[in-house]
Amino acid sequence: MCSSDLDGDSSHCTVSRTADGGSLAVGREPLPTGEAGGVTYEADLVRSDGVELLMHVSNQRDPKGESQVLAPQPPLTTEQMVSIVSSDRW
Repeated sequence: MCSSDLDGDSSHCTVSRTADGGSLAVGREPLPTGEAGGVTYEADLVRSDGVELLMHVSNQRDPKGESQVLAPQPPLTTEQMVSIVSSDRW
């Protein structure tokens, strides 16, 4: 999946530098197991102080195993996930 170490899969991942010198990786990955249409979104923020905030959201009951797809898309957009991991509350 997407990685904030700036070598993510560019077909499903976008990695950028943050204003403080950290990195933000945002991606989506089709799930190879379970029902067709399973997808996981990821937001991975590594701050310049070394703190990492990683968030995964899926539309499949168990994204690591065979399970049913619960909705056409995960419940949060990647934009909402970026807003959460980059919040100054952390």
